[in-house]
Amino acid sequence: MEGLISLCLRFRRSVLLLFSFLLIAGGITYFSIPRESDPDVQIPLVVVRIDYDGASPEDCERLILRPAEQHLQSIEGVKEIRSTAYQASVTLLVEFFADMDIDRALTLIRNKINLIKSEIPKNAKEPVVEEINVSLFPVLTVELFGHAQERYLFKVAEGLQEQIERIDKVLEAKIIGSRDEVVEIQVDPLMLEKYSLIFADIKNLFTMNNAMARSGKLRAGDAWFYLKTPSLVQEYQEFLDFPIKTTRSSVVRLKDIASVRKTFKWPHTYANSDGIPSVTLEVKKRIGQNIIQTIGATKSAVKQFMSGVQDTVQVRFSEDKSTQIRDMLSELQNNIIFSILLVMLVMIWALGWRSAILVGVAIPASFLSGIFFLGLMKVTLNVVVLFSLILSVGMLVDGAIIVVEYADRKMAEGPRSYGRIL
Repeated sequence: MEGLISLCLRFRRSVLLLFSFLLIAGGITYFSIPRESDPDVQIPLVVVRIDYDGASPEDCERLILRPAEQHLQSIEGVKEIRSTAYQASVTLLVEFFADMDIDRALTLIRNKINLIKSEIPKNAKEPVVEEINVSLFPVLTVELFGHAQERYLFKVAEGLQEQIERIDKVLEAKIIGSRDEVVEIQVDPLMLEKYSLIFADIKNLFTMNNAMARSGKLRAGDAWFYLKTPSLVQEYQEFLDFPIKTTRSSVVRLKDIASVRKTFKWPHTYANSDGIPSVTLEVKKRIGQNIIQTIGATKSAVKQFMSGVQDTVQVRFSEDKSTQIRDMLSELQNNIIFSILLVMLVMIWALGWRSAILVGVAIPASFLSGIFFLGLMKVTLNVVVLFSLILSVGMLVDGAIIVVEYADRKMAEGPRSYGRIL
């Protein structure tokens, strides 16, 4: 200890310069370091989801779940597999041991899933493999509601989604409560019988014709031109004139045997705001980004976009994670200020003004120095870091008091006492 003190006294100008640098750098880092509620911890959990439309839970278990479990159990490092069969879907939660690298785990599971494809029904959809990452949970929810038409509300939500995802700090803005548009064709059975038509043949006509077909090449001098036959339907009204059957005297079109209307798919998710149907956007930030700045930029983008929207659509924010972060930061600042004032009062009474000021400067300087090194290590300012800093206040105060009291005692003993240290 005396050797360290002697070294600091010998190079006291360098020590003061280093102290000033840590104060300034720590202050800059404190305002720029990424903030989030939970630390960016990689959980060794992987979710596998396979959809199979029309299958019962029993069929999903027999045809998909059991073969998938047999293959996944053979993966190295698997701790536990929890699986559930639903109506038309199965979900497998694969947990690995803590020392397993999540990227390697995803690669191993995807390789096994490729082997499973040959054993599951061909009508099953492509398996989805995702990791569970706490940092990818939504940090803000934007609710759109009002007495506007459903189609207009969905249109506003899609435009707002595009506006939010333009922000470089935002990873995704997922829409909840929206539905995809479809064209519904209702065929009259009596008209089918009248024109001697079969429903399956009508369906095949749409499948074969609603496509872009190549028609070969055309030569003009030394140049070649590719020909194509455009037969894509752009507007749903075009279905009305779609030819179904031709006779010697007339052409049977779709409008002669069916009615066509524009509608939406059956909803899979619902969103309500005070009992009024709404559309919700779940905003996720990119890993390592400042959550307060991300939410601030998102709210600004939403307010700018909604200024050009009709008054029938209202917006409301919820699940704001930045409020929790601000509360934690405020608690940290209040603890630091309170500890400095309390310690300075005790030090003024016991050791005088000089010792009190030294101890009062040591506490925030130590915090700023710690935050500076946390920034160098790419650590975010989260609840674990803040709790650790607050917990260290007691030890920090004790250490500062002991050092200052030791310096006062050496100064009271005279030059001969601290001369031996030098």
